[in-house]
Amino acid sequence: MAYRQVRDVVDEILRAHEQMGRVLEHAQHESVSFDQDTQPILEELDREQRELQSILSRYGDKGEKALLDTWLQYVPDAEVQKSVASFEVTPQMSIHHLVRKKLEFDQALIALLKQLARGTSVPRVQEFFQTLLEYTQTQTSQQVWSMREVHETEKTPN
Repeated sequence: MAYRQVRDVVDEILRAHEQMGRVLEHAQHESVSFDQDTQPILEELDREQRELQSILSRYGDKGEKALLDTWLQYVPDAEVQKSVASFEVTPQMSIHHLVRKKLEFDQALIALLKQLARGTSVPRVQEFFQTLLEYTQTQTSQQVWSMREVHETEKTPN
């Protein structure tokens, strides 16, 4: 059985979000090639990415050392772990591919956070993962609706 600290799990999630942030920043600078419906999507994804990064970073800054140092019996579903660990985006991706990869990552992250929240008996750690889970679910739902609106706009003849 594998054991990991909460800090290690948070660092893994942060690394993936930092990578996403770099790609989104690059995409925004290159946004001349995107239509005007795409720019708000890039801005929303970037805002959400920075917000989650801030939430995760606050736990390290606020003296939550005991929470972050907690050891977990870390046995996530192999497929979920693979999805989170292998998340990779590149600046060459189209905006639609980038958004799809982000949504796939969020779905894998949601599954991982559910497993982590259920798998701990430490109330503070459970609350931490539950809060991240709820935040990620809310943001993912909003992104899906935003994408649907963009696709509907694209289909509507002018």
